Amino acid sequence: MLLQTGTRAAISRRSADFSLILTSLCPKNFMETSFRDVPAHPWSKKEMEAFTDFIEESLEACKVPGAAVAMVNREGTILYQQTFGVKSLQTQEPVSIDTPFMIGSTTKALTSLLIALLVDKKYLQWDTPLTDLLPEFCTGSEALTKSVTIQASASAATGMPRRDFDFIFRYKGISAEDRLQEMCTMCPTTEENETFQYSNYLYMAGGYAAARSYEATGSLRQAYINAMKNLVLSPLSMTHTIFSLQEAVDLGCAKPHSWTETGAMVEVPLEVEECVESVLPAGGAWSTITDMTRYITMELKEGQIEDSPYISVENLMQRRTPSARIANKMYYGLGLMVQDEQGIEIVQHGGNTMGFSSDMFFLPKSGLGMVILTNRRAGSGFSASIRQKFLELTFSMPSTATKMRGSFVGAYQQMIHMLWEKVSFKPKDLTSIHTLVGSYKSEALGTMEIRESSLGHFQAITKDWTLTIGLEIKEENVHFLVLKESPSDGTFRFLVQSDGSLMLDGGQTNYIFIREL
Repeated sequence: MLLQTGTRAAISRRSADFSLILTSLCPKNFMETSFRDVPAHPWSKKEMEAFTDFIEESLEACKVPGAAVAMVNREGTILYQQTFGVKSLQTQEPVSIDTPFMIGSTTKALTSLLIALLVDKKYLQWDTPLTDLLPEFCTGSEALTKSVTIQASASAATGMPRRDFDFIFRYKGISAEDRLQEMCTMCPTTEENETFQYSNYLYMAGGYAAARSYEATGSLRQAYINAMKNLVLSPLSMTHTIFSLQEAVDLGCAKPHSWTETGAMVEVPLEVEECVESVLPAGGAWSTITDMTRYITMELKEGQIEDSPYISVENLMQRRTPSARIANKMYYGLGLMVQDEQGIEIVQHGGNTMGFSSDMFFLPKSGLGMVILTNRRAGSGFSASIRQKFLELTFSMPSTATKMRGSFVGAYQQMIHMLWEKVSFKPKDLTSIHTLVGSYKSEALGTMEIRESSLGHFQAITKDWTLTIGLEIKEENVHFLVLKESPSDGTFRFLVQSDGSLMLDGGQTNYIFIREL
């Protein structure tokens, strides 16, 4: 049993410190089994079938509509490639190897590769200040604004907190330039190099700054896309990796899926994925298993494409050097995480969006890598169990993948229970919302209207979406308005405050919605 006390903001700010403590605990005289010198075991038909069976079982257990999984070696040979399930629960169209999935923050690995290439080609240096490339860049801290460099922007070590609600809550018509302007009020909550803090906004800024070194005019978004296409995607023959929802639709993409209040998986509107298009370098790419294995092969070959140099080993490896410790045997580099799994070095980055989850990892010493793409929101537990099964079959590790999968399923069920147990959508329970009907405004998130829809039901309406409101009463004077349907799915929970305002807790940031007269 784990017991920790503190405000949500403090726990969010110190999550890496908690992880470091927990992952460092072990019994006295404990000696972990090491597979450091164990060679990778080539898979026979038996291992292939066992892996496929495990994935199929996991799809059902973890409620994943569709997935694509591939394994590649250093020579670029596809050792395993399989698709599972469907692109869409509505159409039941099967996933193919050319089906694009949104890869979320796995995009960060591609962005840091772009930056490393630009350093290689003398467009910039790792220590180039962001303001040299983007004079308009600013944060709420003058000191950080002046000091943050290209390398620091990708390090998760600047003290800038996570502010994802800002780009999820309102997104239509918001440009990259608009997102940069929003950063001018955002402040760090820890000192530089003090602890791991994951900031999609700062990663975005670094990616756009790098792109501006390559293309000095035009929109930041287009500069980034052009740099990625010319320096990363074309050389690696990643022909199905794209950066817009419409391109993804044209290529027959998978559709996003998320949970209902009962825990069932449902397809959600594709438009909700537009929220990451303005923070493109941090998580906006779509890709396929074929394209991602080409990227992994280059990493395993230490910067070569086939037998020709593509990027210097020095700048490629700079991305794998420690920037911020996440746990006892895991740290963040630059758009890549590196961990020691019982003596085996694993380089990785996963990603999650409103309705997709991905994972990409490779083992430099063994020369093996894998990509896992799914169209399920928050499916990292599924991907983690698949990776564990891969390690068990490759290195004859003790079998824990099934237990890991069970833990994820249990945690998911518990999350659904906690989110919805006390939330009611019955008109007889919603009468107190009548007094809240009206328009509200948040300085950071914009406007929201609470409206009575029909037969005693209520809706929250913004410029970008309309969601159903439920009511949760924790105790006599503590009421929450809880929004269902994506992009919320229970994560937008507004505390009704005594002065009539509504407060959305974003971890380290409280967003206050003031009623407009």
